[in-house]
Amino acid sequence: MNTYSRRPRIRTLAAMIAVVASILFAGSTAYGQPVGFGNATNLGTLRNQASGWNLWANHTVRSTPGVVGYHTYRFDVAGSQMVTVTLTAPTKTVAVVLFNSSGQPTKIAGNNDPKFTVSMSAGTYYLRTIANPNTTTSYRLTVNGMPNVIIAPRPVLRTPTVINAPKPAPQPAPAPAPPVPQPKPVTRISYGGFVFDNHSANTTLSPTTINVGGTFRVTSTTMSIPSNARVFVTLVDVNRVPGSAGVTRFSLQRFSWSGRTLTIAGPDLALFRNRSFYVEISTWENGLPKNYAMPGIIKIQ
Repeated sequence: MNTYSRRPRIRTLAAMIAVVASILFAGSTAYGQPVGFGNATNLGTLRNQASGWNLWANHTVRSTPGVVGYHTYRFDVAGSQMVTVTLTAPTKTVAVVLFNSSGQPTKIAGNNDPKFTVSMSAGTYYLRTIANPNTTTSYRLTVNGMPNVIIAPRPVLRTPTVINAPKPAPQPAPAPAPPVPQPKPVTRISYGGFVFDNHSANTTLSPTTINVGGTFRVTSTTMSIPSNARVFVTLVDVNRVPGSAGVTRFSLQRFSWSGRTLTIAGPDLALFRNRSFYVEISTWENGLPKNYAMPGIIKIQ
């Protein structure tokens, strides 16, 4: 455990964090690392993969009168990710501070707010746990990463073929009745290695032809999208084999939703003109796969 001695008495955790952040962790560097971080414990690398990646450590940190107890960790981030840092301790006597690669403190967790989530680009970051004055605390530190953008391959949907099916006998025409739309059963689908609720049979696309930069809508009678959901809208070229040369998948970023309807702005580049694309919708809730729909084909002219 690394410690830093200081004569003034530190009576509160907030005051202690302010002292450490302002005096120990100024943004100066030596040999490419922030001052005081050279002996940091290496937690490893958050790999940029669709299922996320976890790093963790267990430790005990102690402070005595006039001596601030702390322990330092470093970790690397591969690719742009949403990173959640969680500090679990039986008593509220320890905090954790996040520093960027320049040694600047950016986030603090502890006491009644034991975790934080922040978007990080690729690079090296540091965490430092700091004990409350005159305490000894054991804790568990967890770092979880989830890619900012998940684009999964389009599933291959095959239409079953019925061989030698007998022709049905002629039946009398039923009496006309007002049509009552009934939603079709919601099935399950494996999409990019994750299992989603498949709402394709109850989802429609309108209009099916737009100009470059035009707007279209996707409406579902069974798929709801809460305000905190992560939504991905993808166009897949219908004339290109997945995995072939050239770009076949495009992620759209300009869209909004209300209730069960998504309003989507199409691409505004000339390279999309006179092409047709499958439209795919997927949603994630609370970090887990939730809904999927492929409502049809959009033609851009």
